[in-house]
Amino acid sequence: PIPCVPWQSQTSGQYQRRVHGISTLLKTAFMDPGIIPRSNSTMSEARKFYIPPRYQDICMDGRTVRLKFCKTCKIFRPPRSFHCPICDNCVERFDHHCPWIGTCIGLRNYGWFSGFIWTTTAVCSYVLSYSFMLLLRIGRESTEENLGKKISSVIRNEPIAAFW
Repeated sequence: PIPCVPWQSQTSGQYQRRVHGISTLLKTAFMDPGIIPRSNSTMSEARKFYIPPRYQDICMDGRTVRLKFCKTCKIFRPPRSFHCPICDNCVERFDHHCPWIGTCIGLRNYGWFSGFIWTTTAVCSYVLSYSFMLLLRIGRESTEENLGKKISSVIRNEPIAAFW
């Protein structure tokens, strides 16, 4: 039988999923997402009155690559990098700014962010299936014959599992 309170019967797999989820969250949140350093202050002072071209084309391995100029950071940024207005930094291979973690997702923390999403999905799937099995068990144990009364009995006995 399934125990009524999920935290009373911790298996090592459940514990490992939780620890892995928290560790990937912390690693993603506190890791550098790939912030491109700004130009130094002497260069910024020299460029104060100079307006550089918006694009710069360079040749790398026989291919032409277009670099864009960031007016805020005063640098030519590499392809697939963007300036995050929230963090106020250019981020290499910028994916998005995650409001739940509070940081940008970029080149250096994308793998950890992906691991966090997959672990969170696994934990949520476990909680959903566990709640569903608990509701089925409580429904089978109910003495009510009418389906509507059986459902209201289940909701009265396990409100958190019913509305989670």
